[in-house]
Amino acid sequence: MIQITISIVLFLRRLGYGGLVLLTLSACSGQPELLRQWDDYQQRLANTQNIDTIEVSLPAPKRPPAVRDLRLDIPRVSLSLLDSMRLDACPAGALIAERNSALGRLTDGVSRYYGDIRLIAAMKQCIDQLEAGGRSDLQARLEEAVREKSATMNDARQQAIATDDALRHALTPAATPLPDTSVESFAPALAALEIVVQVLEYRDAGDPLPNEEQLESALQTLAQSTYLPGFWRALHDQQAYIEQLTPLVNELSQRAGCLSAGTPRRAEILKTIFMSFFAGELQPLLAGFTTQAYQLAPVLQRLRDQSELAPMNTYLDHLQQLPVGLTLVTRTHAQHWQDFFQACDFTPGA
Repeated sequence: MIQITISIVLFLRRLGYGGLVLLTLSACSGQPELLRQWDDYQQRLANTQNIDTIEVSLPAPKRPPAVRDLRLDIPRVSLSLLDSMRLDACPAGALIAERNSALGRLTDGVSRYYGDIRLIAAMKQCIDQLEAGGRSDLQARLEEAVREKSATMNDARQQAIATDDALRHALTPAATPLPDTSVESFAPALAALEIVVQVLEYRDAGDPLPNEEQLESALQTLAQSTYLPGFWRALHDQQAYIEQLTPLVNELSQRAGCLSAGTPRRAEILKTIFMSFFAGELQPLLAGFTTQAYQLAPVLQRLRDQSELAPMNTYLDHLQQLPVGLTLVTRTHAQHWQDFFQACDFTPGA
């Protein structure tokens, strides 16, 4: 298996991954572009072997658990109106006013959690200022508020992971898969996800924390980009598709006639299908998706490390297993071709 894989890679390097023309069948025009490529491949396999094509049925992809199943009852921490007014001269005053505004009360998800981080830090600065002027009842009440607010931060973090609209959008498979990978679209989505995770990893003043503009830009990118949703769908759909194509390749040598003397014309055509379509088009396509999936894996694991919600953890584990499953079914599919090449005494690239 290793030898044939190396030979295929060397062949593709000589040919150039972008050097093949994509051919699709008009009968498959209703399919997403990604699946039309797989439809074309299976149509050629079926026609050459004089067998029926397979009616592929794609199961619905898993989705994040519903927000209503993840919400937590987080105690509300507040100061009296009089105490809030007395904080106008220190950093927390403006943040409290902002949180109490109509817009502030609508803030949710990671943005709200980020606001909690800033508010606790500002309240601590207020305590230092009050202490410098002599201990007061206000300082004592503010210290108690900081303790109570800090005690809710773990639950607030879980709430942010569970309810943030931008994050949920980025983790939810789209209705249709991406046609192909794109470094230009993947890079900003990955960078945005890293910024959100960095906020969720924050614990104290010694930890790195993006500024507010960076966070809001990252959340906007995740909310507006269709790349990650289409990416998850592409991993899911291709795994299901390849699994269901097994009947077309599990007896290639026998149907090609390679188990008897000579090399039939049908075997030569199948060899061309492998070299030009599976190895020439589909394997590079799969490699693009799995490469980006493994680049995403560390950030996804960091997000998983911050989550304590069992349903969300199960879902994040599922996303991390998508490229693993795709790799396994691809290897199994390629093994049938390996057996065919050995039976027909073919050499990849020759």
